Amino acid sequence: MVDLRFDGEDLILFVGSNTEIDELEAFLEEKIGLLSDFNNTASKVTVWFEDETEKPGQIQLIGSRLRQAGLSVKAYSFEKPLARHPGANLTPTARKPITSQEPFPLETSTLKPLKVVEGSLRSGQSEDYDGHVFVMGNIHHGSELKAAGSVIVYGKIHGTVHAGKADPENSFISALGLVNAHLRIGEVFSYSLVSEVCVVCVAKNGRIHQIPIEKQETPNIFGKIGRVR
Repeated sequence: MVDLRFDGEDLILFVGSNTEIDELEAFLEEKIGLLSDFNNTASKVTVWFEDETEKPGQIQLIGSRLRQAGLSVKAYSFEKPLARHPGANLTPTARKPITSQEPFPLETSTLKPLKVVEGSLRSGQSEDYDGHVFVMGNIHHGSELKAAGSVIVYGKIHGTVHAGKADPENSFISALGLVNAHLRIGEVFSYSLVSEVCVVCVAKNGRIHQIPIEKQETPNIFGKIGRVR
C-alpha cells in the first residue's frame, strides 16, 4: 500500500511494509502532477516506511520522482510522523521523524585523533581503535571494525562495524552503501542492513536509523574531527 497525505504543513508519503517497487513506481508516476501542485505549499516530503521496512531501490526511486516534481525529501522516518493539523489522518505520537538536518557532533576529549585505514578490510581482518576511524575502501564480509567514536567508510559495508563504544550518543556510521551489513552503535545493533545510497546511521530510541544523504547535503565532518593523521 502507498498513500500520499498533507497534514497542514508537510506532505507525507506512506510506504507500506508489503509495497513492491513496481507498485511504488506506478503510484508516483500517477501522482507526479498532484505533487507538482504542492510545490508552492510544501516543498519537502516526509517519507514514512511502515514497520521499519525499506526495500532495495525504494529510496532512490522516491528521491528521483520527487525531484521530477520539484520537491525534495525532508526526512525518511521509520516511526509514525506527528500530525500537526486537526483534520489530518495521522495518529499523533510523541516521537518525531529523524531528519537529515540534524547535526552529528564529533568532538570528544577522551577519544584519540582520527585514524585513516588505507584500503579495504578483507575477510578475516579486524581493526579496533579508541577514536574515530576513516576507511578508504570497503568493509568486506567476514571483516570487523570497532571504534570508540564514529566510523566513516569511503566505500560499502558488507561486514561488521561497531562504533560509539565510548561515546554512542555522539557517534555515527557513514558509508557509500550497505550490503547486508551488521552495524552496532554503543549497545544498539541491527543485522542485514541494506542501502543503495550514501547513508548515515545513528542510534536513537533503541534502534539503528538510516539517514540517506544526497551529495550536496554531505556535512563537512572532517573539519569537526581535526587534521587527518
